[in-house]
Amino acid sequence: MKFFSILKVAFKNIISNKLRSILTMLGLIIGIASVIILVGISNGTAASVKQNIQSLGTDILTVNISSQNASLEYKDMEEIAELARNRRCYSI
Repeated sequence: MKFFSILKVAFKNIISNKLRSILTMLGLIIGIASVIILVGISNGTAASVKQNIQSLGTDILTVNISSQNASLEYKDMEEIAELARNRRCYSI
């Protein structure tokens, strides 16, 4: 019985304070909609980046030089280009 009396008081307050109730509902609607929109935008952006990375394919050559004294000369780049043309892969 106490539940129904609490529910009755709640509806009475909602009806008596219509503007407050409308503004509260509007705030909730705007808040929930903004969260849904931001999640959608972030998922779309993540999918776009993933698609762009996958479209690059496997024909990309990455050269990492870990030694500070190492240098890459033109003849080395020619050898790397030749390896890439022959599709041979080496790990150094």
